[in-house]
Amino acid sequence: MACLYRQFDGGVLQVQLGPIIFEDVGFTRTQATMIMSVSSIGGSLAGLVLMRFTDRFGPIAIAIYPMLAAPLLLLMGLAPVSLQGLAIFALLSMAMISGTHFGMHSIAGIYYPSAIRANGAGWATSVAKIGSIFAPLLGGYLLATQVAPRFLFVLLAATPLLTAVSLVLLARAGRRTSNPAVPPSTDNIALPAEALATKP
Repeated sequence: MACLYRQFDGGVLQVQLGPIIFEDVGFTRTQATMIMSVSSIGGSLAGLVLMRFTDRFGPIAIAIYPMLAAPLLLLMGLAPVSLQGLAIFALLSMAMISGTHFGMHSIAGIYYPSAIRANGAGWATSVAKIGSIFAPLLGGYLLATQVAPRFLFVLLAATPLLTAVSLVLLARAGRRTSNPAVPPSTDNIALPAEALATKP
């Protein structure tokens, strides 16, 4: 239970509870550890894939991952899924949750003015650490309640849903505050060679 992720959006708790839950539902300790390890690699790959779409679509692209992760967690908790299916769903859901972390960090700075961008992004990341502090406490409490192991996945599904809703609202707020009549500043943007050649 020592491994932590950055945001409290389900990923932290799933990492906290993952090995213990997987052992409780029938996996061996080696298999549970392997699922957690492979999911970390999958999360890195999912984050790299997401970056291609984040640049183009913004927060709404990031919201796709938690929107997909939440139903998978619900299936893990409510449907009579075999151990093999459970392993596949776990790998997919944790990879998408980890990919969401990458996306959230990638857009943190764009919502602050240039003068305080680094400071603002740093504060946003620091506040997110609060979740990393409370997640182990909440995870320990859930384990102590003697809830059925699979039902814990249902509880975990709430946090990706909240993350998806927050990202959708963030995308809508960004569209409302943007002014299409004012072109974006190119002070810090590298222009193509053709544009530089024609620029007065």
